[in-house]
Amino acid sequence: MLTTVSEVKTDGNTGAAAESCGAMKEFLFLLLVMTEASIRSNISRCERDCDCRGDLKFTICSRALFTQLPSRVPATTELLDLSDNNISIIPERSFSKNRKLRILLLQNNNISVIEDGGFSQLEFLQKLDLSWNRISTLTKGFSIGLTFLRELQLAHNCLTSLDSQSFLHLDSLQRLNLTSNSIHTIQVRSFSSMSTLRQLHLENNQLISLKSGIFSMLRSLEVLNLAKNKVNETEMGVFKPLTSMTLLNLANNHLYTIYFKTFLNIHTYSTHILLEGNPWNCDCDLQRVFRKLRSIHRLFPGRL
Repeated sequence: MLTTVSEVKTDGNTGAAAESCGAMKEFLFLLLVMTEASIRSNISRCERDCDCRGDLKFTICSRALFTQLPSRVPATTELLDLSDNNISIIPERSFSKNRKLRILLLQNNNISVIEDGGFSQLEFLQKLDLSWNRISTLTKGFSIGLTFLRELQLAHNCLTSLDSQSFLHLDSLQRLNLTSNSIHTIQVRSFSSMSTLRQLHLENNQLISLKSGIFSMLRSLEVLNLAKNKVNETEMGVFKPLTSMTLLNLANNHLYTIYFKTFLNIHTYSTHILLEGNPWNCDCDLQRVFRKLRSIHRLFPGRL
C-alpha cells in the first residue's frame, strides 16, 4: 500500500504533538513537585500556629496564644503580626534574626517589660504598634536601633510621664500616638529628637499644665491633639515653636480662661484651633480674647 506525502506529514505532526504533550506533562509534574517541596520548606521554616505568606515576607501569628516571642520567624519576613497574644516581655536583641522587618505589630498583648535594646536590630523598621499593652515606662534603651522608624503606636498603655530619655533615638519619627495613657507630666526636651514629627496624639491623658519648652523641637509638627485631658493652664510660649501646625485640639479640657498671646505666638500659615467642651468663664476679658482671636486671619477657632 502506498503512503501519500500528506499522510507522512500528518504522521510527523502527530508524533511531534505527542512528544510536545509528553514534555508538557513532565514539566507540569516537575513544577508540582517543586511547589510541594517549596510549601513543605516554608512550613518547616514557619512557626507552628503562624501563617507565612508572600514568599515568606509576611508572617501572621495573630491570636496564636503565644506567651513569648516565637523563635522560628523566617529571616525574609518584612511584616510580622504578633497581635492578640499573651506576650509579656520583649527581651534584649529579640529580633536579631529578622533584620528585614518593616512592620511589627504587637498590639493587644500583655507587654509590661521592654528590655534595653529589645528592638536594636530593626534598622529598617518603619512601623511599630505597641498599643493596648501594659507599658508603664520607656527606658533610655527602648528606642535603640529605631533610627528609621516612622510610626510608633503606644495608645492604651500605662505611661504616666515622659522625659528626655523616652524617645531618644527616634530621629525619623513622623507619627506618635500616646492616646489613652495616664500621662500627667511631660518634661522639657521629651520630644527633642523628633524634628521630623508631623502628628502627636496625646488625647485622653491626665495633663494639667502645658509648660513652655515641652514642644520646643517640633518644628515639623502639623497635628497636636490634646483633647480630653485636664489642662487648666497654658504658658504663653508653649505653642510658639510649632511653626508648621495646622490643627491644635484643646477640646474637652478644664480651661476657664486663656491669654490672647498664647495663640498670638502661633506663627503658622493657617491653624485650626478646637476649643469646645471647656468650662469657660465668659467674662469681658475672655470675650475680648475670643474677638481678637477671630480677627487673626491665620487662626481659625472652632466652636467654643
